[in-house]
Amino acid sequence: QGMTLKEARAAHYMIAMTADIAALEAAIANGSISEEYFNDATTGIKNNYGRLIQKLLGAKGIEDDKSEP
Repeated sequence: QGMTLKEARAAHYMIAMTADIAALEAAIANGSISEEYFNDATTGIKNNYGRLIQKLLGAKGIEDDKSEP
């Protein structure tokens, strides 16, 4: 049995988050960004994708936004 559309979207968000963080890891490795920026950006990325996933899966306390992500 395959994934539901919600499961596929959640998986997409997790892969996209991993790719975004990997890009920052490459940038810190080559000296393009500071460790402070890396830490701030990764925290923001994790929070933002976490909110998207919670909203998608219908977590309580998440405001229902009618627009598509």
